[in-house]
Amino acid sequence: MWKFGILVAVAVFLETVSATSLGVVYTDGGMVQGKNIRLGFRRHMDVFRGIPFADIPGRFEKPKRHPGWDGVLKATEYRNRCMQVNLLMTDTRGSEDCLYLNIWVPHGRSVSTGLPVMVWIFGGGFLAGGSMGANFLENYLYSGQEIADRGDVIVVTLGYRVGSLGFLSTGESDLPGNYGLWDQHAAIAWVNRNIRSFGGDPDRITVFGESAGGASVNFQALSPHNKGLFKRAISQSGVVLCPWAINKNPRRFAEEVAIKVNCPTDENMAPCLKMTDPAVLTLAGSLSISSSPDHPLVFNLALSPVIDGDFIPDEPSKLFNNMADIDYIAGVNDMDGHLFTGLDVPTINSPLVNTPIEDVKRLLAAYTKDKGKAGADNAYSTYTSNWASNPSWETIKKTVVEIGTDYIFLVPIQAALYLHAANAKTGRTYSYLFSEPSRMGGIARPYPSWMGADHADDLQYVFGKPFSSPLGYWPRHRYVSGYIIAYWTNFAKTGSGWCTTDRGMVQGKNIRLGFRRHMDVFRGIPFADIPGRFEKPKRHPGWEGVLKATEYRKRCIQVNLLMTDTRGSEDCLYLNIWVPHGRSVSTDLPVMVWIHGGGFLAGGSMGMNFLENYLYSGQEIADRGDVIVVTLGYRVGALGFLSTGESDLPGNYGLWDQHAAIAWVNRNIRSFGGDPHRITLFGESAGGASVNFQTLSPHNKGLFKRAISQSGVALCPWAINKNPRRFAEEVAIKVNCPTDEKMAPCLKMTDPAVLTLAGSLSISSSPDHPVVFNLALSPVIDGDFIPDDPSKLFNNMADIDYMAGVNDMDGHLFTGLDVPTINSPLVNTPIEDVKRLLAAYTKDKGKAGADNAYSTYTSNWASNPSWETIKKTVVEIGTDFIFLVPIQAALYLHAANAKTGRTYSYLFSEPSRMGGIAMPSWMGADHADDLQYVFGKPFSSPLWYWPRHRDVSGYIIAYWTNFAKTGIKKVIAQIADEDLPCDERDGWCVLGTTDKLRDMISAMIKKLIRASKPPMPELPKRRRRKGLAISPWRGSDSEEETDNKDDEDEDDEFLPSEGSENEMETVAAPGLV
Repeated sequence: MWKFGILVAVAVFLETVSATSLGVVYTDGGMVQGKNIRLGFRRHMDVFRGIPFADIPGRFEKPKRHPGWDGVLKATEYRNRCMQVNLLMTDTRGSEDCLYLNIWVPHGRSVSTGLPVMVWIFGGGFLAGGSMGANFLENYLYSGQEIADRGDVIVVTLGYRVGSLGFLSTGESDLPGNYGLWDQHAAIAWVNRNIRSFGGDPDRITVFGESAGGASVNFQALSPHNKGLFKRAISQSGVVLCPWAINKNPRRFAEEVAIKVNCPTDENMAPCLKMTDPAVLTLAGSLSISSSPDHPLVFNLALSPVIDGDFIPDEPSKLFNNMADIDYIAGVNDMDGHLFTGLDVPTINSPLVNTPIEDVKRLLAAYTKDKGKAGADNAYSTYTSNWASNPSWETIKKTVVEIGTDYIFLVPIQAALYLHAANAKTGRTYSYLFSEPSRMGGIARPYPSWMGADHADDLQYVFGKPFSSPLGYWPRHRYVSGYIIAYWTNFAKTGSGWCTTDRGMVQGKNIRLGFRRHMDVFRGIPFADIPGRFEKPKRHPGWEGVLKATEYRKRCIQVNLLMTDTRGSEDCLYLNIWVPHGRSVSTDLPVMVWIHGGGFLAGGSMGMNFLENYLYSGQEIADRGDVIVVTLGYRVGALGFLSTGESDLPGNYGLWDQHAAIAWVNRNIRSFGGDPHRITLFGESAGGASVNFQTLSPHNKGLFKRAISQSGVALCPWAINKNPRRFAEEVAIKVNCPTDEKMAPCLKMTDPAVLTLAGSLSISSSPDHPVVFNLALSPVIDGDFIPDDPSKLFNNMADIDYMAGVNDMDGHLFTGLDVPTINSPLVNTPIEDVKRLLAAYTKDKGKAGADNAYSTYTSNWASNPSWETIKKTVVEIGTDFIFLVPIQAALYLHAANAKTGRTYSYLFSEPSRMGGIAMPSWMGADHADDLQYVFGKPFSSPLWYWPRHRDVSGYIIAYWTNFAKTGIKKVIAQIADEDLPCDERDGWCVLGTTDKLRDMISAMIKKLIRASKPPMPELPKRRRRKGLAISPWRGSDSEEETDNKDDEDEDDEFLPSEGSENEMETVAAPGLV
């Protein structure tokens, strides 16, 4: 037991000494040190209380910078709030020395850097309040701890002058007013100058506040003095257009105050007021709470900002162009007006006393007095239009609250949002309604049971009180608080606190990539419901609240790598999204939707995982290409593709899943900053074939614009099963189901894991029976998703830009199983195996076909070919049969049927990194070798790659993403945020290459024959020459004539093709030809 105690003590000691802390922080006023608190395992927070952001202010003067201090300032205690009346308005509290702020900085395993910053401006009618808020047992309302910890942001709260000392004004230069707004501005400027020292990002400052604080936020956003100081703003229950937010006749109230303190009201008034005792001045400016339906309380709020020609240079409604680049959220509580109307019409809170209808009319008349009797009558008609002939007490009382909410808050806030949206450039506009019922409503409580969210009811949830004071709240209150903290802090991070989909709201994770570069990552968003067995997917029913999309979900059920068991789940139709952001939140980005490969038998939306580095992470593509990347899951194996070829088991469920995901992206991607008119599908192997199937299916018309098929198309011999029943019967027998009309119902009732194992791939193969022929679980012609033979459907993709290509030794993965000797450095491959493999591939052509093929592939052999030549020929044969020829045929069919769509071919030839290790040293690019470069692994795992691999990865990401943007091959480099266009040459351009290298690549490219839209002939034979794919589509030209033409052009300049845009183009770079 004593050993355990020592162990615990050591653990605590290590945790203590390793606590992450900023320590002493340097500011432009001097050094400060706060207090470091431990929040949990590897989670700490630095808290700084009472940092001066300005000097002690002069009476009715703008704040001045603090002169600074010597040594280290201990910022561990809140400082006095600014002088103000107490709650009973019988005395004052606070001090004139009050311009201080507080900072909360969260840390994880390491000290935080580059965090978003949220600056809080408190409310209180411009009369009261403080940077720490109300206090109950040292639990301060405006403690930023919960927001900072749960949202991973820095929180700042500030003090500013209120009441007479903050807003008294004559409306002239002798007493201009707005001193409290200048204080807020000084604090924001201090934060912008110094927050980087505290681990904050000065380019991601969000100002937020409530009531008078919400209006203050709006004023700060409109003032020209704040240009560039903050990026986002949140106004809760208050904007500049609220009737209480600005005083257009400040002198009248100044004279009332002057009379109370025995000052004259002539030209000597301002000097006298400046000399008056601050406590006396403050009491003289206190609020009169005397009110009635004829004179509502809101009209008593006279100490407020003024149009001073400086901080507020004009009518606020004319200043919204100043916040054109600021993201803005504003909203109300659904019964915000209750606090005020409860004083104006007290009967609304009495359960035993009715509210006279006459009081409703009197209140409306007061609010619409500038509109006269006609305005009041019209308003009354509007608010009572849904009343019954004899309205209930509750209806009348709720109408009073509704009227107050609309007049005091809702209508001006909606008007402000309209003005922001109308003047916005890059700034985005959001509205919200908070409706959590007041905890003061109910039986034996001061407010009625029908109460919604009263004024200021949102504050406890914004500042996480249900978490810091858990005994005072129910679990549902913690949910509400968690949601609003998530909304606000995500907005602070990206300008988009949450994304709204057609099924509900989702929240991802925001990660920092570098200076002014961030990314929102959403993992595990459901795009369809849990699918029924052998049924098309259905739309997800949706969810309440906010879905936390931060973890990958399980892949669809499939066999494991050894095919001895299953993994995954039937609940698997989820997708993942990566959204990059620069200095501002992204909008209208191109979208790239990835469909994984795996022989229609295996795979997942995230790919393989090594130390949390997932193969299909879209981060590098999204960041380097400035596109949104989406990866999706779909059913595979028996559950995804088993078919009888009839309506009882039609098949193609996996393709329908892909279609459902694409449709979801088209419907929802705009909410994530994507352009639904620039969606590009891309995929590899079975994913590449799936991309082609999606382009051919009539069900996808208009859902996407471009497509890339890597090492797979619909014409590949493994991509479609034209006799699916045979394999379905084999599976049925394995799982003890009949093979008659009862087969389909039996299969539907079979355990999914048993079914999946029964449909696993046999890897038994030989030159006589290549492994590719074992791939039987694949799409079928079902008369619905694939209504006809794929070769007859290319007219469906006539307006889709299409790129397809191969790796130069794509067939090695397969032929290495069929002819294992090709990978042995000590064993020769018999020529007989070459003949047997060709005979298997050409069995439908008979012996003559096999002999002709053998003659073609050995035409360049020496009389005594080397072992290497024979082995490479085997790989070449497999690559041609399994990938190259069908892909070139698909490109031909696309070009021949194209209208606006353009056709591109590529060949990837970066040598396999396994060559010379587990594979021969002569290896080129094996099947799937391109994936690591497409997904930027040389950048995300730099220790495993050489610089040339990063070059190749950079090229292919540039090609793919530029294709997604424009459908053309023009490449734009981005270095240090600067666009560097390279001149287009020979119809294409390559980054970072010399003219000599370009000329060399041009000479190589011209070996590729581009489509010239010949009449549709029977597809000719395809060949490979000099490691490049050759497509000799020249009408009736013979193969020899084609070769001669190539030879004749040997030294000619390579020129862009003549003719229409529908010609097939070729892109090129080292490793990507």
